[in-house]
Amino acid sequence: MQSNRTSFDSALRTSTFRLALAYCLLFTIGVGFLLGTIYLFTERALANGVDNVILIELDALADEYDRDGMSGVIAELNRLHESWAREGAIYLLADRDFRKLAGNLEAWPFTGVPPATWPEFEIKGRSETGTSTHPARARVFILPDGYLLVGTDVSDRRSFQRRFRAATDLPPGSARTPQTPLGCAPAAGG
Repeated sequence: MQSNRTSFDSALRTSTFRLALAYCLLFTIGVGFLLGTIYLFTERALANGVDNVILIELDALADEYDRDGMSGVIAELNRLHESWAREGAIYLLADRDFRKLAGNLEAWPFTGVPPATWPEFEIKGRSETGTSTHPARARVFILPDGYLLVGTDVSDRRSFQRRFRAATDLPPGSARTPQTPLGCAPAAGG
């Protein structure tokens, strides 16, 4: 038993073993960096996609305001609400006192005008099982006689981010376990 221990200790001191260990460490760091970069780029692309859709809808409603004023925006929001518009879309037109004039939200979701350009908040929605809460992201457009909030439910985006993080997370017993380099199980009886 003692001879096995000394041969293992001497193997640890060889330059071949240390070089292999260094390459494994370098490879693990490189893969971790690559996965982190992919995650960050994917997260940014999803956020930009959501933001672009919101900005396009906000521009269309601002054009409607320029053409027909508040009554034009109210008519357009009613039309969008009745036609189901885009799935997960959130619209709210409020007066200067934040009272609802039109849209598919029950009430103004903030206390005053939010300080953030892209506020994220929780909304309540109906489902088969009752009422549920969903994360939302929006943009507020300040009108001379009120406020226009256009946003979207971001539940799907957050769910994708959680799945992506879980998929790129290393499983137990993998290369990050210090006792088992490369995620290999120790030899039986060794």
